[in-house]
Amino acid sequence: MNRTKKLVVVLVFFGVGVGCASVAAQGAQQPRQPGVGAAEPTSAADLAKKIDDTVLRAHLGQFWGAVLVARDGEIVLAKGYGIENDSLKPIDADTVMDIGSIAKQFTAAAILRLEMDGVGGLRIDDPVSKWFPNAGLRAEEVTLKHLMSHTSGQPNDTIQRLDFPDRDEAVRRFFAPASESAPGEKFEYNNAGYVVLAAVIEKATGKEFAEYTREAIFKPAGLRQTGFLDGVGVDVARGAARVVNRGGRSVRLGILQDGWGWGFKGCGGVLTTMNDLVRWDRALAGESVLNAAAKSKMFEVVKDNYALGWMVETLGDGRARQFHTGATRGFRAALSRVPAEKEGEAGWIVAVMTNERNDPIGIEKMVREAVFPGSDPRPRSVLYINGLKLNKHKLAELEDGVRLRVGAPDGSGGSVLTITHEEADQSLTVATIALDKAAIVKLKAEITRAADSADKRAKGVACVIATLPYTATEGRIELPHECTLRVMPRYVGVGEDGKQIIDERVTIVLMDEQEGFWPVILKLNVEATDELLEQLRPLALKTR
Repeated sequence: MNRTKKLVVVLVFFGVGVGCASVAAQGAQQPRQPGVGAAEPTSAADLAKKIDDTVLRAHLGQFWGAVLVARDGEIVLAKGYGIENDSLKPIDADTVMDIGSIAKQFTAAAILRLEMDGVGGLRIDDPVSKWFPNAGLRAEEVTLKHLMSHTSGQPNDTIQRLDFPDRDEAVRRFFAPASESAPGEKFEYNNAGYVVLAAVIEKATGKEFAEYTREAIFKPAGLRQTGFLDGVGVDVARGAARVVNRGGRSVRLGILQDGWGWGFKGCGGVLTTMNDLVRWDRALAGESVLNAAAKSKMFEVVKDNYALGWMVETLGDGRARQFHTGATRGFRAALSRVPAEKEGEAGWIVAVMTNERNDPIGIEKMVREAVFPGSDPRPRSVLYINGLKLNKHKLAELEDGVRLRVGAPDGSGGSVLTITHEEADQSLTVATIALDKAAIVKLKAEITRAADSADKRAKGVACVIATLPYTATEGRIELPHECTLRVMPRYVGVGEDGKQIIDERVTIVLMDEQEGFWPVILKLNVEATDELLEQLRPLALKTR
């Protein structure tokens, strides 16, 4: 993979409220679009309008937040939608947001900077016991690199209180439970591992974690508006409202009203702005923070697309995408970098910051597709009708032997939901449904909600495969349009006799909105619902 030469930034912030305030739109050089098979905007203004229209259309004008597009550090679009807090000030490029787990890349950069500078003889292959000799036998096997790549094998979230006051006790608690796998064997997303990294930074430097990170990472990167939940160096008055759910109602809090202690340090708690994310991108493109060797380590995949504080994948046009997402109280976020593949070619960053009511992964993908048409693979859902008995309506109703499996990662970093029908001595695949990252997170959340109100007494698993608008080729129907999944706590329909049908099982519908048709309807009992959720949970974590 060639390393980044130039970068463009696309950033989206979200919160609550409605309204629209234009913050900035600058006519930078005409951006060349390396996307596949699509007409390119002829100017920065055209690209800005295209992205703005895309966001507005997706939310029917009710979008709240801000969108920033910059090419090689030059702003093409910076537009705010709505207000940032009780001051009623419109969102702009200096509005402060919480980026959740995207904070992990700053912690990873701090560890790599210590290694680069030779501070305390730190190396990423050091066992944790070098810095915490009393942390137990497991600390002799788990290295800093294992923590940075989520391959320690330790259980997640062993430190629950965000404001946990005792650093060394937090490290001890991380290693106290029995391991779930050998170090380096499996990728399992682990917030607490990054807490241990923050503790190691303090041991190696003799400084408080936030102090060292400000000095060694934020300052040389030129991040003038970035800080932690301790509020140092942050313009708190410009902080977006932190809207959280309390007892079923939304409560608006200040930007600093969250836990800040050894349940959070290292794995979250970074506050920043659109302007500073442009500066961070420029720092990563250069060597003001990390040299080429350190950046090579940062973006080298260790396990399951995860590198050190970043995930890495290949887009449909062959270009690399470096990304991370975040979720915390009142905010959700997604950040991507698409490095240039050759000299003279611009690269991009796409970032999304939102509240708990919005989908940053889906919006990030949508904005990135507007900038790079065709860059994302477009896997299709497929129906397999050989062996199915279709009735006069060209549909098959399968009432027994239906099985579901999520797996077989596709090139987009997503997965496939495979539906099989087992009868007699054969097992037939009847449908495969493509799931990108946004679909995985959305499906998990919707199934969880639907299961809470579904009838726990409902029995069996059923599936309807409907083919009416489509033409099969050799027993296979590749659905011609992108389809979406919708989950309902029960199925309500109308039978041939005109009478209403109510089925109390959780129902998942594959919707071809362009045809106005449902090619797949799944009805799941509680056992099948729980089993599907267990398969989706680790995949959803990888998108965080």
